[in-house]
Amino acid sequence: MPSERSPAPYIAIAVLVALIVTAVGFVIAMWMRPTVTPATALVATDRAPIDCTAPERNKTCFDTQITNQGSEPSGFSCRVTAYGDTAATFGDGSPTYDVTLGSSESVHVATIVTVTGDVEAVAPRVSCLPDG
Repeated sequence: MPSERSPAPYIAIAVLVALIVTAVGFVIAMWMRPTVTPATALVATDRAPIDCTAPERNKTCFDTQITNQGSEPSGFSCRVTAYGDTAATFGDGSPTYDVTLGSSESVHVATIVTVTGDVEAVAPRVSCLPDG
């Protein structure tokens, strides 16, 4: 009379193999996942003046491009700083500008430099920090 073997060891081996394959899959997925880069702003201001929307005497406008280099959307708070004996604001007349940008998204913002006397208008410095 042939002896019958219980299917329990085969089921246990199948479950163990399935768990090992799943664990290896999770390890590979975690190893290959994309990295999250923190939000940083790349700010580039053209040194050549642009036409102002409302031209005024002693005012020169410049174009500034702000790009989110992070891998997630973020809000940025930007400040404009003038050089020498000039004054600088954003196009709306404010010294600060708040913007929310998606990953790799850019925005162009006008800056206005006001000069007094015989001072030459120089593109202002714009710096942006992520909110929070």
